[in-house]
Amino acid sequence: MNSYIEHDKSADLEACLFQIYKALDHDLNILAAIGIRSAFDVASEVLGIDPEQAFEAKLKTMEDSGLIPRHNATISRC
Repeated sequence: MNSYIEHDKSADLEACLFQIYKALDHDLNILAAIGIRSAFDVASEVLGIDPEQAFEAKLKTMEDSGLIPRHNATISRC
């Protein structure tokens, strides 16, 4: 069974993740952090979350729908 989700943003997510690893490989931690936020936005859209929502609203929607456990949402808010 393939767990990969096909979505029109899948290539964007893959590109974000690739760039995050490239930044980390070169110790560009701030750039990697920016990439992680971008990857979160793209991944949330792939999961069906409204891309116009703010970060906190996306976390709440993901938490309420069971996509992420409450303790992970709390950690992400730190």
